[in-house]
Formats: sequence, C-alpha cells, structure tokens
Amino acid sequence: MCGRVAIPPGEVIVRELKLAYDGEDRPANINVPPTEKVPLVTASKPGKLQYFTWSVIPPYARSGVPDFKLSTFNAMVERLEESQLWQPLLGKKHCVVITEGFYEWQYGDPVKKKNGVPHLIRARNSRFTFLAGLWEVWTDRQTGELIPSCTVITLPANPLMASIHNTKGRMPAFLTPETQKIWLDQELPFTERKKVLEPVPDEFLEAFKVKKVGDEAEYQSLVPLC
Repeated sequence: MCGRVAIPPGEVIVRELKLAYDGEDRPANINVPPTEKVPLVTASKPGKLQYFTWSVIPPYARSGVPDFKLSTFNAMVERLEESQLWQPLLGKKHCVVITEGFYEWQYGDPVKKKNGVPHLIRARNSRFTFLAGLWEVWTDRQTGELIPSCTVITLPANPLMASIHNTKGRMPAFLTPETQKIWLDQELPFTERKKVLEPVPDEFLEAFKVKKVGDEAEYQSLVPLC
C-alpha cells in the first residue's frame, strides 16, 4: 500500500527537473493523503508538471469526488490487466508521481494492527522519490468540467518493505530517471513498459522511524528542504 506521501514545493520540482508549469504556486506538503492533489508528469506531456487528484475517479462515477469505498489510490500490479478500471489505461495513460517519499506503518501486532510505528521511506541519495502510476479524466456531463486523477501502482514488497509493511507486504512501484523514460515511452508496447514494474533492491531505499507523521521539525531533520 501507499497511503501517505510527502511532496516538495512545485518551484523545486520545476527547477530541479526542468519542467514547464503554468499553474498556481504549490507549497511543500509532508503529509498528503489520498483525494488531495499530487505532482506528476504524464506520458502525453512528459515535460510539463501537473497536479492530479490522488485516487482515480472512474469515468462512470456520478460525481467528480473520489469514493473511498473503491480504494482507487493504489492499483495492484497483479490486477492491472484484468481490471475493468485499470486495463483501459495501460499503454495509454501512464504517469510518474513526484514525491520526497511515503509513509508506512510497522505494527507490533500486525494481526490486530496495534502499536503501529510510522516510517518515512524514500529513495536513497535522491532529491525525489518517483512512483509509477496511471491516470484518468472524469468528465462532468452537465458542465463539461474535466477532473484528472491518478493512482500509484503497488507491488509485492522487497525484504526491507516486508519487514515494515508487516500487515500486507506491499510497496509502491519505484522508478529511476532511466526507468521513467521506459514507463512514459508511448512508442513501446505495454509488455515492454511493464518490465520496469519490479521491486527495487533494499539498498535502493532508506527508511526512518518517525514519532509523528506531519511533524515539520522532525521531517526537516531527516529531509532538509532545498
């Protein structure tokens, strides 16, 4: 699972990744839950920073508000090609979600999910932690308003993540600058692009126990702001 992420300021993303952006200023947010907006680039506009609602809103939804009952903020890699929601997006609507990391809870009692200790997990030696995703656009049939939304793809956990996410053993599909190019390459068939959706080795990541998710001082001591 991936249910909370930290995102850097929009101006930092634009500067460091050399992206175009024509929207409003977006500050950093170290505790972003599903249904809020997250920064990303899409396969159709890889050079442009955009912000989409995190939780895919299906085209058939009655409103442009994510439905928590559907849990569409994550998409299991094992179900991508069989799902009526995800399959139409494959090879067409790929995206890369740009974060500084995400949070996962390690439970002292994983069966009853008690005594959880939050961890911040991020890519080692990298300003950003990139996550593979898919996106969709919901259209308001009365007003014509378009609401873009996205999901983060999840995989079976590597040993490090399995020890932390000890209830379900999942992890996001992490991307490097090199594998991003493959995931976003619209000239490649999905069978080739899917090959980048593999668990990374433990050494790709670093994990920190945190006392409280969203504590600014603690976060800055772990991830100095640029």
